[in-house]
Amino acid sequence: MQEISSPLLVDPSTTHQNTTDILEHRLQQSPHHIVFETPVRDTSGTITRWKPITTEAFARDVKAFAKGLIGKNVQPGDRVAIFAPTRYEWAVADLAIMYAGGVVVPVYETSSPAQITAILRDAKVRVVFTETNQQRQHFEKAYAQHNISNKVFCLEDEWCINTLVDAGAHISDETLEERRTRATLAGGMRVSHLSDPKELIGQLPTIQPSFLVLVPRVLEKIQENIAAQAENKRLASAWQKARAVAIQRGTYLEDKVAPAHIPTRHRAQHAFFDKLFYSRVRKLLGGNME
Repeated sequence: MQEISSPLLVDPSTTHQNTTDILEHRLQQSPHHIVFETPVRDTSGTITRWKPITTEAFARDVKAFAKGLIGKNVQPGDRVAIFAPTRYEWAVADLAIMYAGGVVVPVYETSSPAQITAILRDAKVRVVFTETNQQRQHFEKAYAQHNISNKVFCLEDEWCINTLVDAGAHISDETLEERRTRATLAGGMRVSHLSDPKELIGQLPTIQPSFLVLVPRVLEKIQENIAAQAENKRLASAWQKARAVAIQRGTYLEDKVAPAHIPTRHRAQHAFFDKLFYSRVRKLLGGNME
């Protein structure tokens, strides 16, 4: 048997505190390495060539975006959404949010307006990146209707992106570095993957997750499964009421309402439905999630 070896692609002795350290490491080791190639199109939209982008250029774009976010008053822990298909600017915005100390909220590009509104409200998104100006206007209109002055930036609009970059021109490298290094890596977790959503519900009692990372449609499937079981037991109307009470409880928790200040009637309803439905749902989800 012939033995073949090759150099390690990753140095196992290298330690990273967070995701941004990986780019910083690559910037030091291989600044001129081509990390991206972006399509260049003619007036008809046909791809004529591919433009190479080095690690150095990518890092420069990421830091410019990140300083712009800081200049637009994005604070550590603030949520920033990206509503766009796969493209180079998506990768720039994604890492720039982390450099600025923000939290990335990816929004699936085919999400319905109702789903988008629910995500933005639930995550308390402060800034949104969209692909097109039409999408940007849609978000701005939605925010205006709720009297929210959140920022929306279009990734394909050069003027819009220049506005973001200009907002960070006064942000120093030291300020950006403080933001970038503020976050450290998690203490560890156990991860389970399932590629087929149909297998999820049956495996949750075995996996017993403490949280799930999935698209809204999977949550809708879980709700449909529970609703079907309630229908079979002639408890459909009771389940709908229980669902409404659970949503209200979530609103109280998001608004950080003290338990003693939650209305007595709601507490009584929640306790009743906990025995009838919620405890069973928690068991269906593996027992470790509220």
